[in-house]
Amino acid sequence: IDSSYLDKHSALGHNKEYCPQVFFDSSYKPKHQSSLYYQVGNAIKGYQTDDYSIKPVFLWGSGTITVNSAFAPAYEMEISAYENGYIQMPLIYYRGYKIILENKETGEKVKLRGENTDGLISFDVPMGEYIVKTKYAGTVMYQLSAIYTVFSIIVIMGVSAYEITRK
Repeated sequence: IDSSYLDKHSALGHNKEYCPQVFFDSSYKPKHQSSLYYQVGNAIKGYQTDDYSIKPVFLWGSGTITVNSAFAPAYEMEISAYENGYIQMPLIYYRGYKIILENKETGEKVKLRGENTDGLISFDVPMGEYIVKTKYAGTVMYQLSAIYTVFSIIVIMGVSAYEITRK
């Protein structure tokens, strides 16, 4: 076993618990004609082996998308939206994704939450030129548990140090 095992579809989990059920429902039809649903579904099922070969698309609206870097969950891309649009990413939707749109002209940054469309992350983009970054920040409970964990470790270390030096 080596690291290539992690790139195979079998690494999703024994019961495919990391994938939305929608990808295993044969009666499901994507909401938009240009959806990445079938391409991502085929990749999940092992019919496609090239990493990051699926690119983001406009589900409606028009423009160009240039991916500068992609290593899930972090993407960086440049988007030229010729009109208001809706973009779908080849990333499985989980609550806690953040999308940052930086307007190339003004430098203004707008933070968006990813939306669930066909089990994948989607977001609105207004007309304009943008640098877009995605990241997984986690749900509120995830963030609180991370803080609680750090606090707990500090308390345990403090109590342990006190007990050791007390003797």
